[in-house]
Amino acid sequence: MYLTKVHSMINRIDGQWSSWLTWSNCSTSVCGNVGVRTRMRDCNNPPKSAQFGKDCVGDKLQTINCTTPCKEQQHN
Repeated sequence: MYLTKVHSMINRIDGQWSSWLTWSNCSTSVCGNVGVRTRMRDCNNPPKSAQFGKDCVGDKLQTINCTTPCKEQQHN
């Protein structure tokens, strides 16, 4: 059993993050309101090995605030 554990640890692969996906659209379309944009990434580049592999460190999801600009009114 000890040799199996050592062998598995030698072949351990820790997970690494994939590239970030593109930012989503703003969650609001109402002029001047504050919304949220998000983007994600996966821990699959490479994925962690089944035994003894460590998960990725850091966030899977990022969020930022956004606002929908108001169109200028036309004056005649």
